[in-house]
Amino acid sequence: MPQLLGAEQLMSSLVDTSVFGLYEIFSNIIPGFIVLVTLWEFVESVLHVQTTIIDSSIFPVFFVFLSFILGVAIQAASAPFEKFVFRISHGGYPSSTLLDEADKTFPDDFKKSIRRLSHEKLGIPRDSDCQHIFDLCYTYVVQNNISKRVSTFLNMYSFSRNMSVAMLLEAVVLFIWARLASSSLILALGVLSALLAILFYNRFMRYSRSFSTEVFRSFYIDQTKRETTSGKSKPH
Repeated sequence: MPQLLGAEQLMSSLVDTSVFGLYEIFSNIIPGFIVLVTLWEFVESVLHVQTTIIDSSIFPVFFVFLSFILGVAIQAASAPFEKFVFRISHGGYPSSTLLDEADKTFPDDFKKSIRRLSHEKLGIPRDSDCQHIFDLCYTYVVQNNISKRVSTFLNMYSFSRNMSVAMLLEAVVLFIWARLASSSLILALGVLSALLAILFYNRFMRYSRSFSTEVFRSFYIDQTKRETTSGKSKPH
């Protein structure tokens, strides 16, 4: 039984340490694959360029590799897109605005507690901006494995952001293709891609806020528990 328990703990540890890496890979491959297939068909059908020049035995591996590379490029392109969207819609990233007086996501007492706790426990100056406080709180929560919800929200946020950009690119390519080929079917696919881009955009905005709020909540709960436990352990 002890050996079985040890094996289960080892397997659980391996899964915990590899999930983010696997998720990161697939969050690049999936959007990259979708856009690559469309570009591939567009080049062959509209530009009449023969692209199937690779030996069939290694073609699947090569295609997956290209999908991953394109996915990484989409992820890089999503960074300025993300920054622009948050600046226009909320005046900045949620992580940099949640503790501002104008933001009403958290009560004022909660925001004051976060600043106090981050100063007392992490040594962050009281006048630090929200982004600096968030960055260190996030590091603390992750290093101490306080909340798996933080990683879950981050993964969903990253995937939705990549997919929103990928489906937007997909829609652009399909609209150009539909115009050149005068195809109603391709036009319909372009409209569907645009709708999916909006759907993933909404998910991306929601998960980004959930990720940021969960970091502060997890840090607050952990520190409150520690203060309570410390208070009970003191001799009366």
